[in-house]
Amino acid sequence: MHLVCPSCRLRRLAASLSVALLGAMAAPAVATDLIDAWRAAGAKVEVVAPGASGRGVDLGAAFTVLGREGVLQALVEGGGELLGAVAGGGHAQRVVAYVAPMLLGTDGAAGFAYAGPRTIADAPRWELVDVARSGADVRLELEPSAEVR
Repeated sequence: MHLVCPSCRLRRLAASLSVALLGAMAAPAVATDLIDAWRAAGAKVEVVAPGASGRGVDLGAAFTVLGREGVLQALVEGGGELLGAVAGGGHAQRVVAYVAPMLLGTDGAAGFAYAGPRTIADAPRWELVDVARSGADVRLELEPSAEVR
């Protein structure tokens, strides 16, 4: 029989992390318990304010904390709302996007859900740094051009 110890995994994970960021949570008691569990496991926890919309975290504050902790790179992986907030807020210094040979319509989820430019002419151009095939998909690596910075 194999027993799994969640607190053991939490301790190992916490030992490998320097900072964990938590935003506003629906149930403050749950948030407090979660923060206490991470701290007890040895993680440094910084609580940042919620985002302007009341969802997620204030990304400017989150990146400030990471910078103060000496973090030079952060992988931000998530849905269109998070990626849109990072790109729309000017926080993205590199975008790695995987493009699949599929088409979604207007009812599909946006890859970058933010109030960006409405036309191609108004969209700032990013520099294509690298392109590679990954199976049937294509991996694009982009950096902001001078007009985006």
